[in-house]
Amino acid sequence: MLHPHRKYNYLYKELFEPVLTLFLGKEYDPEFICQVLYCLYCYLFHSVGLERILNEGEVLMRILDLIEDPNEGVREMNDEVLTILRETDDIELCESIKQGKFYQHNKKWLDETEGVHDWYDNAYGYNEEMLDPRMW
Repeated sequence: MLHPHRKYNYLYKELFEPVLTLFLGKEYDPEFICQVLYCLYCYLFHSVGLERILNEGEVLMRILDLIEDPNEGVREMNDEVLTILRETDDIELCESIKQGKFYQHNKKWLDETEGVHDWYDNAYGYNEEMLDPRMW
């Protein structure tokens, strides 16, 4: 019977390391990225898996980059992975995740409200050029 530490090393070398290699080296394919993110998600539930992923700086950077992915499925799966990563004690990582999500949320909000200001000005028949600042 294998010692637990050797078993985790074996699982990492034989299963997880190839997944990470594909994740970092594969051309962009949203379906494939979703599947790899799900593998990461499952691996994060094991203490050894979480520890290994936290030590993989390039993988963490790629996960943080996926916050802004145009594919909604990739973003949703990435959010699940980031939720687990935010529960760690790594303050720097938590701040990076928080900033990335904040930026994405603001970008989405600005995209959704882009034409609202123009509509508001024209809905009442005047715009900012027509207002005299001395009125206030």
